[in-house]
Amino acid sequence: MTKAPGGTPLADGGRPSPAKTGRGVHLPAASADLAACAAVHIAGQAANLLFQIMLARGFGMVTYGEIGLAHLLFGLIGFVGDLGYSSLFLRENPDTPGWSRLWRTALGHKFVAVLALYAAALTGWVLAGGAGDGLSYLVAASPAALFAVAVPWPPLLAGGRRLAAFCLQQAAWPAALAFWLAFAGNAPSAAAAGAAVTAGFSVQFALSLAVWKQARDWLPLFAWRGGLLRSAVSLSAIGIAGAAHDRLTPFLLARLAPDFLPVLLLVGHGLNGLSGIAVQINRLLLPQITSAAGLRWSLGMAAAASLGTA
Repeated sequence: MTKAPGGTPLADGGRPSPAKTGRGVHLPAASADLAACAAVHIAGQAANLLFQIMLARGFGMVTYGEIGLAHLLFGLIGFVGDLGYSSLFLRENPDTPGWSRLWRTALGHKFVAVLALYAAALTGWVLAGGAGDGLSYLVAASPAALFAVAVPWPPLLAGGRRLAAFCLQQAAWPAALAFWLAFAGNAPSAAAAGAAVTAGFSVQFALSLAVWKQARDWLPLFAWRGGLLRSAVSLSAIGIAGAAHDRLTPFLLARLAPDFLPVLLLVGHGLNGLSGIAVQINRLLLPQITSAAGLRWSLGMAAAASLGTA
C-alpha cells in the first residue's frame, strides 16, 4: 500500500480508491443519519416556536410581551450557565480514562452557575418592579433550569450516538407544548406556562436517566478545576457574548417600543431556531470530512443548510 502526498493510504497499487476521490460514491448512511437528526432538531425548534405562538394567542400580545421576556431570560440562563461545557464535551470521548470525574466536576460547576444566575435574575426582576406575570413564569419554570443541567447529549454525540443525542436535546419543548395543550391552554396563566416548561424538562430528564444508565455520572462533584472551566469557557466565549447581546437587547427595547416587543420576541425565536439548526448540521458533518468524498459531500450539505437558513 502506498500513500498520497498528504499521507492518506492508497489502495490498488497507488491509485486512489473511489471512497477517497468521490467518483461515483454516495453517502447514503451519512445522508440518512443527517436527515434523521436534522428532522429531530427541526421538530424541537418548531415546538418551541409553536409554544410561544400559543402563549401569545392565549394571553394576548401585550401580556405575552412580559412572559416572552421571562422566557428569553430563562433560555439565556441555561445557555450562559452551561459555561461552555457542552462544546468541551463534544470533543471528549466518554470512554477515555478520567472522563467521568471531569463530567461530574462540570456538573458541579454548572449547578452552581445556574443557581447563582437564576437567583440574580429573580432578584433583578423584582428590583426592576416586575412582580407580575413574568416573575410568576420564572418561578414556575425554575426547576426546569436545574433539570436541563445534566442532560448528557454532548457525550452521546461525542460517542457516535447522534440520533439519541438529538432526541434528548430536543425532547423538552415538544413535551412542554403537549402539557400546555392538554392541561393549561383552556385556563392560561403565567404560572401554568412556567409549569408546562418544568414538565417538559422533567420529561427530558427522565429520558436522560433511561438512556444514560451510569448512575455515578449523575452525581456532581463540587470541586474547583480552574483549568477545566477556562478551557470550556474559552471554547464558547464568543457564543456566550453573542447570546447575551441577542437576548438582552429586547429588554432594552421593552420600554422604547412596547408594541413591537411581542413581534420582536417571536421573530427572534424563529431566527434563533434556524441558526441553531444550521449549527447542529455543521456539527453532524464533521465526522464525514476525513475523506475527499466526505469533504465534498459535507461542503454541499453545509451550503444547502446555509441557503435554507438565509
